Amino acid sequence: MNVFFVPDDGSLRAPPLSGAILPGVTRASIIELATREGIAVDELPYAFELFAQIILRG
Repeated sequence: MNVFFVPDDGSLRAPPLSGAILPGVTRASIIELATREGIAVDELPYAFELFAQIILRG
């Protein structure tokens, strides 16, 4: 599963690799492309509440 968030600051956030998030080509490619474009990439654990807020904002 690939999960990414783009908060208001324009950075790219992804949950760290774990049992639920596995390394993959798509995830690695997105992180690499964002880095090349100068977009800050943060691998942070996220809470369901943050995910719900992002969905509600559209």
